[in-house]
Amino acid sequence: MQVTLEVPEDLARLLGGNGAGLTRYEMDGFLKAHGLLLSQCADDLKLDAETALAFRNK
Repeated sequence: MQVTLEVPEDLARLLGGNGAGLTRYEMDGFLKAHGLLLSQCADDLKLDAETALAFRNK
């Protein structure tokens, strides 16, 4: 799976916005380094997936 995220130009420069982007693991490390931790558990992710699928099937 590939996820594309648009960010402001100044943030892109800080992230090394060379067009290559960050891997999932690099993004996780970046967020952790800046104190932005996601506190989702497996049940939360399952519920999010079910909600997304419900919208897709409408």
